[in-house]
Amino acid sequence: MTASPLSLTDNPPPETKPQFNIVLAYADMETAKRGKQVHDRLVAELGNECTFILRLWKFDVLRDAKLRAQAAKEAADANMLIISTHGGRDLPRAVKSWVRTSLKEKRESPAALVALLEGRNDPPKGPRSVRAYLCKQAVRHKLDFFACAEESHTDAPPEPVPVHINIAMPPSDEERSPYAHWGINE
Repeated sequence: MTASPLSLTDNPPPETKPQFNIVLAYADMETAKRGKQVHDRLVAELGNECTFILRLWKFDVLRDAKLRAQAAKEAADANMLIISTHGGRDLPRAVKSWVRTSLKEKRESPAALVALLEGRNDPPKGPRSVRAYLCKQAVRHKLDFFACAEESHTDAPPEPVPVHINIAMPPSDEERSPYAHWGINE
C-alpha cells in the first residue's frame, strides 16, 4: 500500500476567523438589552469577518472583589468594553474601580470603550458625568471612545453607535522586527 501525498484540495483546513471579545457591564435589564442591541448590530454587520464573544457583568455583581477581579481580566482582554447605564447618575464606586483596573491591565491592542446612557440628562462635563469619566479613562488608556445617549422608556432600538473597528491580526513571526522594543524609533 502506497501513501499518496496530501493535497490542499483533499481536506482544506477550516478557515479561522479572528475572535472579537466584547464585555458588557450594565445597570439593570433595560440597560443590558440596549447593550445587547449594539452587540447584535455588530454581529449583523461583521459576523462573517470574525467570531464574537460576549461577556455580561451586572453592576451589582462587581461589588464582590473576586468577581470584580475576574471581570477586570475579561475586560482587559476585550476588544470592546460597553458600559450601559442610566444618564444623570454617577457610576457606582465598584464599577469605577473595575473600569480603572481593567484599563490599567489592558494590553497594547486596538480597543474601544462605548458608553450607552439612557436619558439625555447626563451632562457632558461635571463631577457626576458618566460620559466625562469614561471619556477621560479612554483617553488616558488610548482607547477609542463612543457615547450614545437615549431617551428613556422607548421601544425603538438605540441609534447606531458610530463604531468603526479595525480588526488587526497580530504580526506573524516573519513580520516582527528582531529589534522591536529597543526604544530607538518607538
